[in-house]
Amino acid sequence: MGETRITYDQSKMPARAGGVFMLKVAGYPRAGRIEIIQGSTTKRLRFKEDPGEAWVERYVSVRPGEPFTVRLVDESPARWLAVSQPVPTGRFDAWIAALLRSYSVFFAIGAAALGLLFLSWLRPSVESSPAHSQP
Repeated sequence: MGETRITYDQSKMPARAGGVFMLKVAGYPRAGRIEIIQGSTTKRLRFKEDPGEAWVERYVSVRPGEPFTVRLVDESPARWLAVSQPVPTGRFDAWIAALLRSYSVFFAIGAAALGLLFLSWLRPSVESSPAHSQP
């Protein structure tokens, strides 16, 4: 049980780095709190369910060029939580990660399209059918 803070200074980042960061979270964050503090603004990370022993990615938007702090509060003597160092990401990394998590949908769409293409290739064309041939 306890509290810790990770401060990240964006001013030491290259100028092209934006204000989107990825954190990996494991454990039982619903038994405590994970907050992103920047100036007077505090954002709390919410979880539908605890990730447990697996790491899950959370993307956080902050004002670029200003330092921010990740605050971890563990309020349970029986549970734990862990957070990785914030990693700067691109604008579309969160969307790409979501698309990659749902790869099975894209695989099914591709397989269905390939099946339809194969079926259309097997179907005889109108010009080659005997009913339309010239005497």
